[in-house]
Amino acid sequence: MRTLKEGDWGSTVELLQWGLGRAGAHTGMDGIFGPLTTQAVKRWQEQSGLEPDGVVGPRTWASLYPYLTGMRLHSVRRGDTFPALAARYGATPQAIAVANPLALPGRLIPGQTLRIPLGLAVVPTNIRWSSDLLDLVIEGLRGRYPFLGVSAIGSSVLGRPLYQLTIGRGGLRVGYNAAHHANEWITTPVLLRFLEQYAHGIAFGSNAAAGGVLDFRKLSEKYTLDVVPMVNPDGVGLA
Repeated sequence: MRTLKEGDWGSTVELLQWGLGRAGAHTGMDGIFGPLTTQAVKRWQEQSGLEPDGVVGPRTWASLYPYLTGMRLHSVRRGDTFPALAARYGATPQAIAVANPLALPGRLIPGQTLRIPLGLAVVPTNIRWSSDLLDLVIEGLRGRYPFLGVSAIGSSVLGRPLYQLTIGRGGLRVGYNAAHHANEWITTPVLLRFLEQYAHGIAFGSNAAAGGVLDFRKLSEKYTLDVVPMVNPDGVGLA
């Protein structure tokens, strides 16, 4: 992520403002790095133990990582348990177990890195989308639901990866895509929010998103979904 300072503007600034808002440090997203955003950045830097210079560099971006992806990385300490970590970070033991399928709850190893899903939706619907936001959302979804396959099936004219997300293991394959044209970027969060709800239903056996009618786990055994969430990332950035 590029370094930002007062006077900058654009989608990356809006992404910063969104992250600060999720962290409780800022309100409003206009894509303009003005005095109010500078004050919010400085407050957040102070809270995070960073130099409050108002410049958003690698360390400030890193401090916002949990709020940008909906996931925190935790290095296990002696005595850590899933219930204790869930209480500390506002997660649930079951969500931590789903995100870390190779971790043994009763035998956590000091120094082991765990992914801790926060009590936030990964896919936002209150921000204009960009390829940078897409990267973060895919990272958050993949961290929360490791059974979600992620691959690059090509690249755009400007060299941005074209991602495909795969879920399910059935013999019947269904393809979905979004943001074929620049001004269709709104289809990206719609498709990814569906994918997030579907993955949650598979992981936790819940079908509330489908009105209690469909069994997501059975669907995932019958169907494989291939999702290309942003066919035209260059156009989305321009739009």
